[in-house]
Amino acid sequence: MFLRSAIRPLRQITLGLRRLARGESPEPVHISSGDEIGVLAESYNTLTRELVRSRAELAVREQELERRVAERTRELELQKLFVEGIVEAADIGILTVDLDLKITSWNSYLERTLSRSKEAAMGQEFGKYFPMQERTQLEKTLREVIQSGELRIKRDFECSITSGDEHGTFTVMDISVIALRDTDGTAIGALMTLGDVTQRKELHMQLSHSTKLAAVSELAGGVAHEINNPLAIILGNAELLIDDLGEDSPLGGQASTIKRHALRCKGIVANLLKFAGRTTQGTGPVDLHKLLDETLTLLRKQLELDNISVEEKHTGSMGTILGSSDELQQVFFSLISNAKDAMPKGGTLTIESVRAGGFMEVKVTDTGHGIPKENLERVFSPFFTTKDPGKGTGLGLAIAHTIANKHGGRLSLESEVDQGTTVILRLPVTDAVADAPARTPRRSSAPPNKSGKMQVLLVDDENGIRMVCRETLERMHHVVTECRDGNEALEQLKGGKFDLILLDLKMPKMDGAETLIELRKTDETTPVLIMTGLIDEEMLATVPEGSFAGILKKPFQMSELRGWIGKLVQGQA
Repeated sequence: MFLRSAIRPLRQITLGLRRLARGESPEPVHISSGDEIGVLAESYNTLTRELVRSRAELAVREQELERRVAERTRELELQKLFVEGIVEAADIGILTVDLDLKITSWNSYLERTLSRSKEAAMGQEFGKYFPMQERTQLEKTLREVIQSGELRIKRDFECSITSGDEHGTFTVMDISVIALRDTDGTAIGALMTLGDVTQRKELHMQLSHSTKLAAVSELAGGVAHEINNPLAIILGNAELLIDDLGEDSPLGGQASTIKRHALRCKGIVANLLKFAGRTTQGTGPVDLHKLLDETLTLLRKQLELDNISVEEKHTGSMGTILGSSDELQQVFFSLISNAKDAMPKGGTLTIESVRAGGFMEVKVTDTGHGIPKENLERVFSPFFTTKDPGKGTGLGLAIAHTIANKHGGRLSLESEVDQGTTVILRLPVTDAVADAPARTPRRSSAPPNKSGKMQVLLVDDENGIRMVCRETLERMHHVVTECRDGNEALEQLKGGKFDLILLDLKMPKMDGAETLIELRKTDETTPVLIMTGLIDEEMLATVPEGSFAGILKKPFQMSELRGWIGKLVQGQA
């Protein structure tokens, strides 16, 4: 009986421990005896109660931990989506490579730019998208960054990116490279960003080019003013000598030579002003042959000094092009200048033209060093140049290509290394007739001087100009009064009546426009001829409409002055 009462609680305790082991809740052992068996049962009951309580607390803590883990997992997922969103939406290329420089990630920008999907790019060698020269440089940079862990940035990196089967596209990029490492600091690859700055670079170069052209324009305007006055004096005196000596006399022949070369200088200055954009020229019929001659005139001396001979081969009429003569001359200037630069040791420049249906083709060929085959597709890209640093902007052919397209034509190029280069300009021909734009003279209402002898007020700050004009006018039996500036002229006009006023436009103290404005306040009829080496449209726009009869552009010939005087005497101006 005693043994049975002792074994029963021990069996209950054993069963309870087994239930605990299985994770089940044990039943308490109910024994009221105070012997060792009772103490053991009470200890068992206390242990099971503590275990149940601890298990409940642990369950609560597990639930809290699970909640926190779920929240953190969600946060990490959102962060990952956020980062992936930034990478995919970024307007730059972002890729990663492993230690073998094989692509491990590839964003949407690269998919669009290179026409290669992420699936196709993954696992491919990074360098296959770059030509060999740039590939070697970039792969070297990647390996150095992976080894050192330093951030590398390459600004304005020029390369030709290719999508594999297609031709490369010339691009300028800002590239950043940084190493990728795992948690223990071991290098696992590199991350690279590629920002296309081609357009920014192009705009910067165009701005720089425009700034230079603006400087050239200002310089050309100043040069024209300073040169045209002396040229007018030389030309006028040469004509007076010819009148005195006759062209058949030895001295008269020499005077004719002076006149001829002065007119040549006049043409060079006019072409310089035209190229620099200091002449007003809109869109209209353009005589290509004349335009080409004008451009060659600007460059012929330099070609001769560089031991370059010029051969021209024109088949039939070059025809007329509808467009901007300024822009088309810029194309010719660029093509001829590039051909000259390609022949530093001299050679032959050949210019050919042929009419092909409704198009005119002009070929400019040099016997220079030629262009390597790998660069042929890049020659029309902005700021690409094969010249030494500082000797070329890389915009000449790019701008010429743009102008050709703008005029409905195209520019193409053929070249062989050590054989030379031919650039072909193809433009549509029009049936319109090219004619130099003429400025409509502003007429005065003054009645003509029927006697043929006029009182002339001559206003110019150059002594030489006044001298040669006075001599010419006096030989025509006119009476001349000279003034050095506008203030003197207005004083003379207060005390006398004049039949004609010859008025320089740019003078110190009071310029021609100011003088004319003051004159027309009291005198609305006296004819005024403007004399100027550079037509200043802004200055002329300030004077009242119809204030002057015409413009004599310096350096003018005395025959032009006589022609204007004749028109005024006959009442035609």
